[in-house]
Amino acid sequence: MFMCGLGYMHPEWGHGHFKGENESHYDFYDLKSDPHDPPFLHIQAISKIQIIKEGTTTEGCGVLEQLLIGRHKPSNFEDILDLAK
Repeated sequence: MFMCGLGYMHPEWGHGHFKGENESHYDFYDLKSDPHDPPFLHIQAISKIQIIKEGTTTEGCGVLEQLLIGRHKPSNFEDILDLAK
């Protein structure tokens, strides 16, 4: 899920913007048009997890929020808004 759909970095429907009673909005995104667009770099990913502790395995699911900013040589991110290569 792209966090711009929840108001993060959205140009018109950001957090705390009152639009009137019962107003709603939706967007269609063409992700191929500009994958480096900053609103698409902040995501929440549904994640299936497994924890093994002291021989006991526990499985579950949750949401992992991700926003990677800046240089990280092990991931080959050279600039502030680099994507995976």
